[in-house]
Amino acid sequence: MPQTPMHTEPMIKIRDLQTHFFTDDGVVKAVEGVDLDVYANRTLCVLGESGCGKSILARSILRIVDAPGRIVNGSILYCNAKGEIVDLAKVRHGSRTS
Repeated sequence: MPQTPMHTEPMIKIRDLQTHFFTDDGVVKAVEGVDLDVYANRTLCVLGESGCGKSILARSILRIVDAPGRIVNGSILYCNAKGEIVDLAKVRHGSRTS
């Protein structure tokens, strides 16, 4: 089986990601200041207690956070198939990235 070359740069770089939910009772800070790197052909495991924001982190990366939640700060830098860097946190819903 051919070996896949190791990539030294991450496919996704997340810096200071913050996702908040704005409710009638106040602001819920579900994701607050997350930094992580995701490399191609590697497995990343996110561990934490129930309710700590793992699912909201994943939904933020995928851009499927339900209202009243939204990404309020940070970047999700994705290297697309063309080698271009796209900040998914700034892309409007429904826009194409590749």
